[in-house]
Amino acid sequence: PAVSPKVAALPKFREPTEDEKDPASPEGEAYLKAKKAFEKFATITTSGNACDYTDENQLQFVVTTHATASSNGKVTLVGIQNAQSNVVCHRTTPYQFSIYKYDFSAIAPYAFNGKMGINNVDFSGCTPLTTVGDHAFMNCSDLETINLDNTGVTDIPGYMAFNCQKLTKLSANKATVLGEYALWKSVVLNTLNCPSLQYIHEQAFAYTGMVDIVLPYGLREIHSNAFYNSKTKYLLVPSSCVTVYKSTFKGMSELVELVFNTKYLTKYGSTFTYDMAETPKSCKILVPYGSLDVYNGQFEGFKVKAE
Repeated sequence: PAVSPKVAALPKFREPTEDEKDPASPEGEAYLKAKKAFEKFATITTSGNACDYTDENQLQFVVTTHATASSNGKVTLVGIQNAQSNVVCHRTTPYQFSIYKYDFSAIAPYAFNGKMGINNVDFSGCTPLTTVGDHAFMNCSDLETINLDNTGVTDIPGYMAFNCQKLTKLSANKATVLGEYALWKSVVLNTLNCPSLQYIHEQAFAYTGMVDIVLPYGLREIHSNAFYNSKTKYLLVPSSCVTVYKSTFKGMSELVELVFNTKYLTKYGSTFTYDMAETPKSCKILVPYGSLDVYNGQFEGFKVKAE
């Protein structure tokens, strides 16, 4: 269906919460970074070259690539007109603006940052969508689920769902990258459907509530402090993963069992010891047969068993 034109305008950045008022805290640092980038983005998108549109679901868009008679343009989602529980778009066809067509290709950085009242975000099947901006859903205090299945999104950006403390499920079946702090403080998170995941960046799962994590085959790298202070009790690292940073498992204070299906880890060779500070010595570490000598030297003070 056709959409109606709106005046190009973005809301002002929200005020900080109590936790965000301390600029030295993780929340404060993230807030200041988000505010600065949001203001920069707002300046760009509300310039004379940009247009705003609101669709039938009250989703608000800015034109980022103008259409011609022979090629589709592109629009980026920058927010929603009125607060509502479900933010939904399954569009596979272009929007029609007058005689021109525009593909919904991106969600802007900070598009829903701090937006209250949103419970579910569902863009599944929206095939033209390829990009989600960083901080897109940060501090959405009521957000419970995010569904990006069967879109073109391959990168879950940094801080995407930072401090979404009611988030229970993220589904993005084509995502290969989980960015830094992407799920930070998702304290009740219990479902992650990202079977194509290849890279997990710094603190991606920090302070999350996932108890059992079985990482998918195809994963290549896990970066520092990826699971710091999470509630994870069981973690399986697949045989495809050979690059694991030295402090990857630091601060996993509730970890009971760590399972490696890979025989060799190459990030630091075989001469280093993992930084397992705050991870209990009672944690059982299981490794493949034939690799016990390598792992014994890397997990000093822990019981390592081959099976």
